[in-house]
Amino acid sequence: MEPRDFFSASAPDDPAQKRFRFRDGRVYFSRRTERQIYFGFTIVLVVLGLLARFGWLG
Repeated sequence: MEPRDFFSASAPDDPAQKRFRFRDGRVYFSRRTERQIYFGFTIVLVVLGLLARFGWLG
């Protein structure tokens, strides 16, 4: 399997690409999965920041 080009436009929409791939003790993500994970972390941190700002979080 050849590595994909970093700027390949078809990589995120490739239906054959798995979300998680385990190989040689490492976890590989698709670009779309990585973006979704970081977006989720961002939303959680924003909510926690707002809760802390308004005093609702210890």
